[in-house]
Amino acid sequence: AYTNFRTKEASLKEKEAALNQAKARIQEAKARKKQARAALEESIAYKQQIKITIEESEIALDMAQTRLDDTKILAPIAGTITKKTMDLGEMASPGRQIFLLENLEVIEVKADISAKYLTQISKGSKVLLKIDGVKGNIEDKIGKIASRVDPMLRMVEITIYLDNSK
Repeated sequence: AYTNFRTKEASLKEKEAALNQAKARIQEAKARKKQARAALEESIAYKQQIKITIEESEIALDMAQTRLDDTKILAPIAGTITKKTMDLGEMASPGRQIFLLENLEVIEVKADISAKYLTQISKGSKVLLKIDGVKGNIEDKIGKIASRVDPMLRMVEITIYLDNSK
């Protein structure tokens, strides 16, 4: 009977130890669950912070793009810059000329001729131009004759439109 009692006592201690181990595992699992929940909440908060950071960065990007777009100078026509009227570092403002932009496909040449030749020329008359720095002569036609003669010089202005698109 004594042996039977010891066996039952040992069996009871084993069962109590198993119960205590199960309780410890439950406590450990509850602690891990609590840690996991805290990590999840921290992760959700971090995700929200990242989302806010992304939104703020997108706003900053839009603002930077707008500032960059404001630095672009757009010409109303296609052409060639023939003169710079501002220097580096000067402040540009609306309406202030920065460059002189000209369409060089047609070059307007103005020349004065003696009024005594008015009877010999008309719009469309052929002319031969000699321009310094250009080899040879250029042949074209008179595009316009001024309606006024300079009374002092007895000269009249003619305009020739040279095709420079080639």
